[in-house]
Amino acid sequence: MLRPLLILRPIFFFLAFFLTTDITLAASSLSDAELSLLNELRAAEQQLNSTERRISNERTAFANRLSEAEREVLNLREETAASRRLADEATLSIQQLEERLESWEEQSFFQQNLLGRFKQQINSENWPIDTPLTEKITWLNDFIVQQQSILYPGWQAQEIVMPNGELQLAEQLTLGPVSWFWQEQSQTGGFITQENGRNEVSLLFPNTENDAIGRLYSDQRGNIIFDPTLSRALRLAQEEESILDHFKKGGLWAFPILFFGIFALTIALGKSSQLWRLPPVIPNLSARLQRANHAYSLEKVKGMQKELISIVQETTPGQIRDDHLFAKLMECKHRLEYWLGAIAITAAVSPLLGLLGTVSGMIEAFRLMTIFGAGDPAAVSSGISEALVTTELGLIVAIPSLVLHALLSRRVKSYYGQLENSAITLSQLGSDSTTASRSTGSTAESPVQGLPA
Repeated sequence: MLRPLLILRPIFFFLAFFLTTDITLAASSLSDAELSLLNELRAAEQQLNSTERRISNERTAFANRLSEAEREVLNLREETAASRRLADEATLSIQQLEERLESWEEQSFFQQNLLGRFKQQINSENWPIDTPLTEKITWLNDFIVQQQSILYPGWQAQEIVMPNGELQLAEQLTLGPVSWFWQEQSQTGGFITQENGRNEVSLLFPNTENDAIGRLYSDQRGNIIFDPTLSRALRLAQEEESILDHFKKGGLWAFPILFFGIFALTIALGKSSQLWRLPPVIPNLSARLQRANHAYSLEKVKGMQKELISIVQETTPGQIRDDHLFAKLMECKHRLEYWLGAIAITAAVSPLLGLLGTVSGMIEAFRLMTIFGAGDPAAVSSGISEALVTTELGLIVAIPSLVLHALLSRRVKSYYGQLENSAITLSQLGSDSTTASRSTGSTAESPVQGLPA
């Protein structure tokens, strides 16, 4: 029983040794496999990088070759088109060439007309007929540069006309329709307006604003004043005229209107003083004289009413007294209304003289339009406005004259009405005593009752 076990024991030892050796060999082969795999991965990664670099270089080379090929294709296309045009022109007949030339001339004429119309819209000027196309294109380029300077404003050296009339060089800044200037040498700035193609100073800034615009020029940043009226307020202030200047615009016909105005004013002042100094008419004078029983003092009665009292004292009641009173009333009315007609004539004649001056001015304005044309509306409107000055002056004289005449006439009629009423009542004084003396048969004249002898 033990013998077979002893025989199998070496076999067992051999198998165990063999298994241990296989395991060790397997472990060593696994580590070697990992190392080989890592080496292969590194080699593959290097190969991939080199392949990508090669592909990138080849792609760049292919792109360059493709761009060159495209340029060559474009050049070949242009050469082909030129060759085709030359071939077409070679095969075209003379009539077709003339038609093509005519179409090109029409196109050139149309383009030049567009340029001319554009220039006329910009600065209201037209090119002469013989102006070459190159000059027109140069003007268009200058205009484009100018518009770019407007879109991107900056200081530019320009010659400007100073308020004293001198032409000086200054820096100009334009923002839209507003322009400023700054003169570094004199440290002055202000607004600029364009008049007849020239830059003129419209307003000089005070010292505080000069500092602000100076900082804007030096630092390219600052706060300056802005004219929201776009120089209209300055023009209105400059166009303000005195009364004498306004009167001179009326021309020759303004002088007779002024003469009539002074004449009517002098008469109105004189008549106003005369009527103001008239003594008041005492109402109910005859009744007061009768009630006073010769005690009423006639010293209070003055002026024209006193003249009526004198007639009553000197004449007996009757037709003769009435005639004398009526004559005296007519004389008083004439004195009261004296020179009032001149004021009425002035009120009637002054508008006619103004209308005459306006018509003469309009005739002159239309004559100038006939000679020089109506291309400048400002000149025509200025002539018409000056022609209307005479109508204005005529109405200025006529309206006050008419009002003064109405007021003075009302005062004269009121005063004359009071005198007339007083004369009617005074004419009846002493009529009762005269009638009584006639009834008794007395031939002697009786004194007027109620008045001192």
